[in-house]
Amino acid sequence: MSLDDGRHPGDHSPAASPKDGIPSAAGPVRPTALVFLSLLTGQLLNLLALSLLAAHLGLARFGRFGICMLDFAVFGNLANFALPAASITMAVKGRFRPGLFALVMGARGWTSLLAVTLYMAFEILFRDREMVWTAAVLLPALILNPAQLEWWFAAKQSWRDLLLYRLLGGCVTLGVVLLGVGRIPGLPAGGLPAAAAAYSAGFAAAALYLMARMGNVNGARLPRMYPVTARMRYLWRQSFPIALTVVCDFLFVALGYYAFTAAGESGPLLGAYACAYRIILAASMFSSSLFTVLLPRFAGHSDLANALRRVFDRMALALAALLPAVPFLARPLLRLFFPKAGWDAASLDYAAWALSTMGLATYLHLLRMPPLTKALSEGAVWLYCRRFFLAGAANVVVVAAGVFSGFARGLPLLTLTADLLFTGWWLSDLYPQGGKARWGRLGALLSGSLAYLAWVGYWV
Repeated sequence: MSLDDGRHPGDHSPAASPKDGIPSAAGPVRPTALVFLSLLTGQLLNLLALSLLAAHLGLARFGRFGICMLDFAVFGNLANFALPAASITMAVKGRFRPGLFALVMGARGWTSLLAVTLYMAFEILFRDREMVWTAAVLLPALILNPAQLEWWFAAKQSWRDLLLYRLLGGCVTLGVVLLGVGRIPGLPAGGLPAAAAAYSAGFAAAALYLMARMGNVNGARLPRMYPVTARMRYLWRQSFPIALTVVCDFLFVALGYYAFTAAGESGPLLGAYACAYRIILAASMFSSSLFTVLLPRFAGHSDLANALRRVFDRMALALAALLPAVPFLARPLLRLFFPKAGWDAASLDYAAWALSTMGLATYLHLLRMPPLTKALSEGAVWLYCRRFFLAGAANVVVVAAGVFSGFARGLPLLTLTADLLFTGWWLSDLYPQGGKARWGRLGALLSGSLAYLAWVGYWV
């Protein structure tokens, strides 16, 4: 069966040309500043909403809310099933036919049904009553996650729509926090479900905006998609390895969250960890955005790998110059974004140390973007999966050792183990011939990382 026109799943349409009105990877560069502007604005609005929630809930309860949001993120990624990553190249090569959209959205519907079921079962079995109600309030956000539509606009390089949808979602979330948290009927003031309602409202508003902007797809009569069709089985095969890694990607740092509760550190220190993690997550979104921007342009154009590497290398060098200042900026940033979280000296010191340590994770994430983008654009998804899980296994081992040894407070440091392993492994692919360039880069990565952590330990 075909993806859309009766051909075998392995047969792809040729890349669209600019005259077809579809963005070409080799064509003129689109203004990507809108992508960064949208992410900057969206993340700032999100941090502002989180700052108000931290002041409203208090540091300890804000840590509990962080656990709720991590559960939501894991099952939300399961609902997406990495379909955006697998579908962008398909949409560009398939010239944005409505049938391709129906295929992806049909698959998304079935995975959402599975994710909702597993999400609520997990919460009922392992969380307390307040967290279960919080998960129930987050269900609309899981179902109406705008990422289920964002991939279509990213493939078309409709950056203006992506900017507006992030602005809308962030403004709605912030508005509900300002006007609704503590005043929503039926939800107790200071309760986690009230905080979750703000995120559900923001996600729903953003998704509805993208649905309204779908254009010709909205007017097309799309076929019903069943999970047993050959086309959907093909799409799931393409998505499965990426989905495994994306679902577990949060566990690189998020394991620290869960391990805190296992070690009995669920008070103010958990809230301090939550604040630091949220700032790092916002910073990581900038490097992650490059994947969304560049994958449509490099789909099927592996000859541009050197240019891709140069782009990321320059950004990594710029970030490396800023890293030594992070230990000195950590406390001001925490006070700036979470001024009324109820800091005491111990929790602020710990949050500053966690933020400084996890700052290295953002740099490592940026370093491995070139080989990852290249691998995904070439369809080497199982290679990506195998390497990620080997690195993830190392992460589980060191985090478990930290918990059992009583070194739970050192979890931000321990979770860097997998990042270093995963990043070094991928960087070696940039120089497959080996030699001085390959080993020199890996040596610089290890020595630079150790020097930075020693710098953090000395100043923080």
